[in-house]
Amino acid sequence: MILEFSGGKDSLVVLHKFRDQIKTVIFADTGSVFPHCVDFVKRTCEKYELPLVIVRSPVNVLDWTDERGLPSDTYIHKAPNPNMNLGLQRPEECCGEMIWKPMQNYLISIGAGTVLRGQKASDHHVSLGAEFFFGSICYVNPLWEWTDQDVFNYINEHDLEIAEHYN
Repeated sequence: MILEFSGGKDSLVVLHKFRDQIKTVIFADTGSVFPHCVDFVKRTCEKYELPLVIVRSPVNVLDWTDERGLPSDTYIHKAPNPNMNLGLQRPEECCGEMIWKPMQNYLISIGAGTVLRGQKASDHHVSLGAEFFFGSICYVNPLWEWTDQDVFNYINEHDLEIAEHYN
């Protein structure tokens, strides 16, 4: 199994719970990730002796946002021309280009079968469910029915180190 690890609390719990079954951890470095997050991801993978692959978009994130605008949850497209840059873009556009597409391309290139993720049904931006297929890859969200409180309870019960931005 492969884990998509963001360095966040949810994917940390998935890493911990399935550490003996995970063969590879992948992390998307968009080019604008806080340095402490990258350090945390590297340190955590070293601690659990899990191989880490960092994937990057071939597109520079600064060039992308200069051209398309900043990602915003409040984006409403009202331009008379859909290609007109209003200074904002839907987060899915930016994340798609900077995170999901590079990870998907990597997973396809290695013939991945099962990929673990830290998504929950209660998350603001949710995926396609507890388990779904994209092509031949099976994505599994083992924390799908968990709440944030369940996640923090697990972290506390197992005395897991979390990224410093949670403090």
